[in-house]
Amino acid sequence: MPTQKKLTPYQGKRRAFGHFYCEECDKEWTSANSWANCYQICRDCDTCVYPYKQVRKRLKVVVRIGI
Repeated sequence: MPTQKKLTPYQGKRRAFGHFYCEECDKEWTSANSWANCYQICRDCDTCVYPYKQVRKRLKVVVRIGI
């Protein structure tokens, strides 16, 4: 099985919080819907942009104290 090129910093199987920067139009944005090796399209210039930074989303742990 050929290995896929790592196009993003995060290589996990779950969603991550991504930081994007479009060099074409100098626009920067963040997204809570960022995935490994996936790009987003810049809204201003329709360029494919990969995240330069990704942070894995943490699962919330809920503790219930029962009666």
